[in-house]
Amino acid sequence: MSLICSGAKVSSSDPQRHSPILLAEKANQALQIELLRLNEYTEVPPHQPQSANRKLDSRPSGQEDEELHGKLEEDRFFFSLENESAACDVLDLREVLSVFLKDGPAHQFELVTLNDHLICDADNREALQTHLVHILKVILPGGVSYAEVGGASAVSKVCIVDVRGTSNQSDAWVLLWEDGVSIHPIKRHSQQVLSFDLSMLSHQEIGLCEDIITLVTAERSITLRFEEQHCCETWFKHLQKALVNQHSACNQPPGANQSPACLGLHSVIDAGIKGSVAPAIERCISHIMTYGLKVEGMYRRCGLASRVKQLVKVLITSPNAAPLEADEQGVLDVGSALKQYIRDHQSLIPEGEQQQWLQAAVISEEHSRFKEYRRLLRQLPADNKATLNVLFGHFYMVQVFSQFNKMSAHNLAVVLAPSIFHAMNQDMITLTRDFIIHHTLLFLLSVRNLE
Repeated sequence: MSLICSGAKVSSSDPQRHSPILLAEKANQALQIELLRLNEYTEVPPHQPQSANRKLDSRPSGQEDEELHGKLEEDRFFFSLENESAACDVLDLREVLSVFLKDGPAHQFELVTLNDHLICDADNREALQTHLVHILKVILPGGVSYAEVGGASAVSKVCIVDVRGTSNQSDAWVLLWEDGVSIHPIKRHSQQVLSFDLSMLSHQEIGLCEDIITLVTAERSITLRFEEQHCCETWFKHLQKALVNQHSACNQPPGANQSPACLGLHSVIDAGIKGSVAPAIERCISHIMTYGLKVEGMYRRCGLASRVKQLVKVLITSPNAAPLEADEQGVLDVGSALKQYIRDHQSLIPEGEQQQWLQAAVISEEHSRFKEYRRLLRQLPADNKATLNVLFGHFYMVQVFSQFNKMSAHNLAVVLAPSIFHAMNQDMITLTRDFIIHHTLLFLLSVRNLE
């Protein structure tokens, strides 16, 4: 039976070989003999390899594209002609090579496999986000954060060809998300995750002859080979767009409540977030962003008590006149003054809502926890939300430089939770760490979803 179904020839074209019918007769296989005789004169169509550009949603040549309805179930994407009807095709998500968000007002994303380029429409932004998160969780290796998944615009499977001049040749996934690039090796036990902010990218180039992209920062040069040209070109276009958008944001004139230096290395205030930030906080952040990102133990080491007390007093009355020093001790003094100012003079979470924040922090499922965080942010007064946005955007940048300052997101959360939330327990440390690592996802994405 397997011979017939696989298209094997019933009559051998080689006269020196016994035919399958004769072999079946010699073996006394009556059922096989009958099946072979029934198909003795059946013409077998020649094998037609699939086109690399075949689309699941296309009709025969000369007709318009056919719209199919898609449904995600675990690691499968089922397609049908009508909603709730039987599937007419299915895609194993593990075959996906790239996922791209599409530009334009429509809520679309593109899936690329070896055989297909599929354009998928969602009803709204929330549905689009839900579909993308589902797909990316299936195809990406373990350990990728929800911030990367939720903020991704271009994701591709690649081969890491070269890092810092050393040949590598290991498979990985490269993610372009919000303001950063992450490279997650498929074999995590033997390879290190690489990530950097777009502001650190000093050079990028594409070599189309080999579907290669090279990314250069001050710390390393990384060469990535993509599975196909379309994936390479599309990912690079998304990168260029992200760089242009970041450059445009950095060149915008600061708002009434911002100083140019506060925008500095990373724009921590999004134009969509309304509300004002205390000048004292802006002044301290601006100073630390300029002089303190590489100071070891930033925010953990204490400033001189007498100096910190004097700084806080001046920051309250005349923040722009506060004498901030640029040496290491001066920067530590400013960090301690900022913590004390926030703790003593800023009530960022209304007293009646603190219990809700504590309850949100203990939600175990990450997606649900972040959804509750965004809900709580939306109900904050505008000034409180703007202040938290600026603070956590700044703390995010501090932990980006953790290789120099030794202050990871967890280390920062331990020393900052009492100042920001007036509480010190493991749940609030977890919450503070979430807001540092996932600043963009929690603040900026929540604003865009409301637009």
